Amino acid sequence: MKEGKRMIFVDGENLAFRYQIPVINEVMRQGKKVIIWAFSSGLNQQLIYTPDEFKSIDCLFFAQS
Repeated sequence: MKEGKRMIFVDGENLAFRYQIPVINEVMRQGKKVIIWAFSSGLNQQLIYTPDEFKSIDCLFFAQS
């Protein structure tokens, strides 16, 4: 079984954003895979393109029209 770590960022404003990218980059520098799951609304674009993978969770909570 692969060892994994979970980090959860909750940021309704964008206050903690300046800390998120450096943490993500450091984790990746250490050879760990980073996958971000987030709502797309209000999401800083760097959080989509910085990690190894990005998954939008909009479809899990909102009906598609």
